[in-house]
Amino acid sequence: YNVDTFLVDALRKIEFFEDAELNDPSLAETLSEITRLSVGSNPRSLKRLTNTLALISIINEMQNVEASASQERLSKILNYSMVCMQIAYPYIYNQLTEEPNFKGWNEKIASKLKLRPLTEAERETLDATEEFDEDWEKVVYRMCQKETYLSNRAFSISALFNKIAELVNDDTQLGDI
Repeated sequence: YNVDTFLVDALRKIEFFEDAELNDPSLAETLSEITRLSVGSNPRSLKRLTNTLALISIINEMQNVEASASQERLSKILNYSMVCMQIAYPYIYNQLTEEPNFKGWNEKIASKLKLRPLTEAERETLDATEEFDEDWEKVVYRMCQKETYLSNRAFSISALFNKIAELVNDDTQLGDI
């Protein structure tokens, strides 16, 4: 509860979201979920997140990009998600910047990243879990095996990617968006 309150207050202070947006419980819940799946409740990480978002706000103001209210809201949530990912999982974020259409991640991408192949037993186990039953999710899983920190957070990373896909809600435009 305190983290959520801190987060909403910090976002209100830096004016990344409008007051009316932050009063929407569904937005607060989405931001809280994204935060929980990435930077967590570490005060230093939360401060870093809000500082980065403040900078993005300034840049966006200078560019003065026109968008519909719903496009602007989605753009802000996706920016928020990307900053969270960049702070919490820099290796994963870097791979995403190289290949933004993460639902298209496949064996070719895995080979390019020199990821070890899955054993048949691992593949069966992953197929039985909702978080890693698709090919792209298996690539995410294999990326996470490169570091203990990522390995311990593989389920959260997969859930974060799935949340982003849910927000975009258009697999054909996912990489472009």
